[in-house]
Amino acid sequence: MFQRHDLLVIDATGWAAAVARVPDRDETGMLEDWARLGRPVIIRRRLSGEPEDGLPVGVQLPLTAGRRRVALRVAPDAVIARPERPDIAAALPHAPASWRATLAALQSLPGLAAPARVFGSLLWQCVTGLAYLRDQSDLDLTFPCAGDPHPVAEAIATIDRSGHPRIDGELLLPDGAACHWRELFERGSGDILVKTSDGIELRRRDALVPV
Repeated sequence: MFQRHDLLVIDATGWAAAVARVPDRDETGMLEDWARLGRPVIIRRRLSGEPEDGLPVGVQLPLTAGRRRVALRVAPDAVIARPERPDIAAALPHAPASWRATLAALQSLPGLAAPARVFGSLLWQCVTGLAYLRDQSDLDLTFPCAGDPHPVAEAIATIDRSGHPRIDGELLLPDGAACHWRELFERGSGDILVKTSDGIELRRRDALVPV
């Protein structure tokens, strides 16, 4: 039902219960108004040994709080909306001017099943209106591949060599798993680390291509 990087908006009761479990009182204070302001959380991988009750979600705090990541769990029935993550077109107005040529080039990337969408600091800057990006920040994107992810990785590498910022991110495979585009492009042979909703596994390169 939910996949990594999905955005969720949580109701006030569910949010209060989730924040009550946060041990850091400084973080608790910064999170109390999060849901009231309509800010979302994002689905993350479940941590090793983490209780299985509730959905594993997280938020990233802004620059003023050191961009700390906070892991939370929320009840599924507390979810009141599932907004889409911003695509490149929606993110452009929130990006530094020096990033916009790279973002524009990535909009016409071949081999995608749907538009690339942002995550990381640019995502949080888009959805909160707070400052997250630094001069050295990476551009984090997910690229949903229509089929073979190898040509997509090659096209990203061409854009990455010619512009700023450094492109980070994941190729989303047709089965919902994901691998890092740079690892797929730079490793000539061997297994590839693949992330799923339940954890991490190794797959053969040829097994990434749907039959």
